[in-house]
Amino acid sequence: AEKLKNIANDILDISKIEANPLKLDFEIFDLCELLEIIARDYNQFSNKDSSGIQILFQGRPNVLIEADKEYIKQAFENILNNSYFFTKKNEGNKIIISVFENDDDFYANVLIEDEGPGISDDDPERIFTKFYPNSGGAGLGLFISKKIVEIHGGSVAVGNRIHDIGAKFLIKIPLKGTNVPSQTDYKNPIDGLKLLIID
Repeated sequence: AEKLKNIANDILDISKIEANPLKLDFEIFDLCELLEIIARDYNQFSNKDSSGIQILFQGRPNVLIEADKEYIKQAFENILNNSYFFTKKNEGNKIIISVFENDDDFYANVLIEDEGPGISDDDPERIFTKFYPNSGGAGLGLFISKKIVEIHGGSVAVGNRIHDIGAKFLIKIPLKGTNVPSQTDYKNPIDGLKLLIID
């Protein structure tokens, strides 16, 4: 029953993302503070689940972005759900969330590294397609996450860790004050999508 409920919620989320127009409630907030809260919640869940998985957070405060906080939270939770599922399945013991900035761009970079079996697909980006098989669920969560981040002018990339087993996700979100494509010149990730920004 719980699994069916989650699938129904994911389908509802997709309908919202593909809605015309999609309503985004932008606000300025500290991305690191949000990720620390998410990491804490997952550690509490891990304790109750008796999985032994630790979610480790590395980052500094005051990484400010301007975005829809609830959508961004959902995007990261979906990715962590995937990492947690495969780390547990592979009997791994930690997931690392790192936040950093590069001098040559204007994005907050979030790297999520898990200890799952890694991605066996020859084209790793396929895991972001709708109803992707072998996702551990309905195959909708990563699709939703990628679309949410792209709508905010960011990107999500995935690959396998080089010096350790597992997968890694790199999420890039524009920092506060960064000029990102507007409603009129942004190439929408979904055909016909329009954005309605609520101040």
